[in-house]
Amino acid sequence: MLFEKGEIENDRLFFEVSRNAAWLTNISELSENREDFRLLSPILFKTGIEKMGGEIFISGTLSFELLSPCSRCLKPEKNSVSHEISSFVPLPPNESKIDISDDMREQVAMAIPEKTVCAKNCKGLCISCGADLNENSCKCERREVVPRLKALKEIRLS
Repeated sequence: MLFEKGEIENDRLFFEVSRNAAWLTNISELSENREDFRLLSPILFKTGIEKMGGEIFISGTLSFELLSPCSRCLKPEKNSVSHEISSFVPLPPNESKIDISDDMREQVAMAIPEKTVCAKNCKGLCISCGADLNENSCKCERREVVPRLKALKEIRLS
């Protein structure tokens, strides 16, 4: 997303642009190393740029659809994402062009949900055998105690 400084007429520029998955280079570095999602649609930016002294203020929205695994049962889940953009970027003093691509990639990274859940009542996977507890029950004993929490189990409150 490259603009000439002169394109920002009357100190404002409005634009609508879409970008595909190839545009998201190194998104895993920005998004806590999440590589477990796939874009299902282009990313749509509806954005305005406004000059404010030695900076530009970028505001608007971005939206896209993605497929990511449920954090409990790992089933792929489709998500519609809409995110408000609000960012200040310094104007490069000796350059005629403004590139906001990296800033917009950061906005996309912030919009990606940290965790996806397929349903509020998702039971997840059995920690012993890996069975999907939404589909089947398993015969595993559920009374396992994490060793570092074992002392808490023995506390008796009267």
